[in-house]
Amino acid sequence: YIQKKHNNGGNKMVNYIIMDTCDLTLERITDGKKILSTTTTLANLEQTVDETNLQAGIGGSTIAVLSSNKQITLGVTDALWSLEGLEVTQGVRINPTGTATVIKRAGATVSGADGTIVNAPATLTEAEVLLQDGTYAVVPVVAGVFTIPVNADTSCPELSVIYKTEITGESLEFRASSSSETYRAQLYTIAYDPQTMQVVKDVYITFDQVKPSGNFTMNFALGTAITPEMSLQVLKPKCSDVLGRIILEDR
Repeated sequence: YIQKKHNNGGNKMVNYIIMDTCDLTLERITDGKKILSTTTTLANLEQTVDETNLQAGIGGSTIAVLSSNKQITLGVTDALWSLEGLEVTQGVRINPTGTATVIKRAGATVSGADGTIVNAPATLTEAEVLLQDGTYAVVPVVAGVFTIPVNADTSCPELSVIYKTEITGESLEFRASSSSETYRAQLYTIAYDPQTMQVVKDVYITFDQVKPSGNFTMNFALGTAITPEMSLQVLKPKCSDVLGRIILEDR
C-alpha cells in the first residue's frame, strides 16, 4: 500500500495497491544515451541509515538518536539479457562493428578422400580435423576442401573440424582500466485503487545521479534463461541535497 495524506482532508489517508514490478530507464550523463528495460521481474529500492544512540544522565538513558550516512540503492532483475546491460556495468561503449578472432566448430562432408567444410570462410587456409584418438590434426584447406587424414574419426556422418576465423559484430571490451559511468535513473510502475482495482496513478521514482555497481554474474545453465541483476548506488548531486523523488500522477 501507498498512503497519501490529503492537504484538505485532515488525517484522511488514501490507500493504493502496488503489485507490479517497475520499468527501468537509465540516461547516461555524459552523452544522454537512454537504456530502457520493460522486462524486469524484480525492482527494489533500499535505504539504509547509520543510527547511533546518544546516552546521558544517570543510568545512561538514550536521549537522542543520531542519524547519518544515508544510502539509497536500486536493484533490478531483468528477464532478458542485452549487451546494453554490460555496457552499463563496464563503462565501455558498444562497438557495432567490432572484430575478434574466434574458434569455430563445424562439420565436413566426405567425398572419397576429400572433406568439404560446411560454410567455410573463403579465406580459410588451414583447419584441424578430429582423429580417432581424440586429438586434432592440422590440415591445409583450399576453397573449403582438405584431404582427410588416414586416422580421422569417420564414425559420424560428418567429420568434426575446428578452425580460427575473424568475425564482425556488436562487441564490447572488458577493460581493466574502465569502470561504470554515472546515470540518471527512473523507476516506473502503476498504482491501483483497492476498492475498484482500477489503475488510478502512474508512479515515478527518479534519481538525478546513480552509479551502477561493476559487479555482475552470468550463469550459463541448460534450459535456464540468464536473468541479469543490476545494483545502482544513488549519489548526492553536486549542487543539491535532493537524492531523488517519488511522484504520483493521476491517470
